[in-house]
Amino acid sequence: MTSNNQTTMPETGNNPNLHSLSIRISTDGFSFCTNNEKKELYFTKKDPDFNRCKAICLCEPSLQKDYGKTTIFYNGIFATLVPSTITDSTNLESILLFNFPEISSDKFDYISNAVIGYDITYIFAIPKALHNFLDDTFPACKIMHANSITLQIALKDSKKQGEKLVWADVSKSEAYIILAEEGKLKFANRFELTGDKDILYYCGCVFEQFALS
Repeated sequence: MTSNNQTTMPETGNNPNLHSLSIRISTDGFSFCTNNEKKELYFTKKDPDFNRCKAICLCEPSLQKDYGKTTIFYNGIFATLVPSTITDSTNLESILLFNFPEISSDKFDYISNAVIGYDITYIFAIPKALHNFLDDTFPACKIMHANSITLQIALKDSKKQGEKLVWADVSKSEAYIILAEEGKLKFANRFELTGDKDILYYCGCVFEQFALS
């Protein structure tokens, strides 16, 4: 049994080329990575409307350069997993509304990310104002949900190592916990954190539920 605790913002972008930029946006912080620079900022006060994140995008000198490839990893709460076979561009809204009836198309856009190598699609809602801002500020950017990358890595590593892996992608306000066994997803869920002890409680519940050592 192996446990991996991802306590920091994952380093966005693996082996980025000379003209690549990776950005992670969340209510708890902001990070970016280029070929020769990496910066992480953690917010003491949450940024629910992403106004601070937008300001950083406009003011950070390194983000004003021209990049051939820009990937933005957005970490929002309105997200779900579905089999790829039942997903297409016409039903993203209905799938998300089933899980989150409080979202609406006049305030949110809907994006899907295929989990490469697996019959899983990650669907999420992003505030329309933020989506438009990112598209205007970073033309031709690719927007992905940060948890979809964590999920893909967990599945790949568990298959490669041939064992069970528990991953916890943790920020100040939430945790995304994954259990994968030999490349098969057994459990994945997001949990709201109100204090330091919450992550121990939720991890303990997952270990108990699946009788892990």
